[in-house]
Amino acid sequence: MALTRKKNISTLNKELNQFLTSDSDELPQSLKQFSKLATSNEFTISLTKASESVFIGILQGHKLDMKKKNQSDVGIENATRECNLK
Repeated sequence: MALTRKKNISTLNKELNQFLTSDSDELPQSLKQFSKLATSNEFTISLTKASESVFIGILQGHKLDMKKKNQSDVGIENATRECNLK
């Protein structure tokens, strides 16, 4: 499967470069197919869900980091207070 993806990307890249360096106004078939895929509802939904998942992961990581930082700050404040009381 990975080999097929690599081959498809290679084909798209090759045909795009050929198209861009040619005088032709006719898009290669692979670029037409990719355009149909990229504008399909299924692709849009998949891309949206993937983006949403990444964003949620980033927010959860940030929230966890802030929680750890706040716990660390509270520990420092408590230690400082204890030193000041002595």
